[in-house]
Amino acid sequence: MLKKFIKELLFDVEPIPGGSLEETNDMALNTRSIFLQLSDKIDSAKSKNKDASRALISSYFDFEEALFNRYKKLKPTYSKEGARALVKSEVRKKIFKTKLSEDALQKRMEKAQKMHRIFNTIGL
Repeated sequence: MLKKFIKELLFDVEPIPGGSLEETNDMALNTRSIFLQLSDKIDSAKSKNKDASRALISSYFDFEEALFNRYKKLKPTYSKEGARALVKSEVRKKIFKTKLSEDALQKRMEKAQKMHRIFNTIGL
């Protein structure tokens, strides 16, 4: 796995020549080029990671928003607990057990609820 990662890091990097003084100077330039390329690759990965993190947080927030809106719609007709049970049942029908276990779905719903509560508390 580590070898694969290193190969990915060096994928677009040209091999460094060796030998004469001229080749040594070229090697120094190529080495800087390699470091720059690898540094740029790290920066790009960090940027993608930030974007992915934001998208994940946004998705959890939207998921809880949809759960809460459905709960609000059902609450007047059913009791508080009845509405919660119906929402959970509807979600389970849409998200099959082969995709998420009961426990994983419960954790996802709880995490979404926590994120929604946090962002509503701070006013986002």
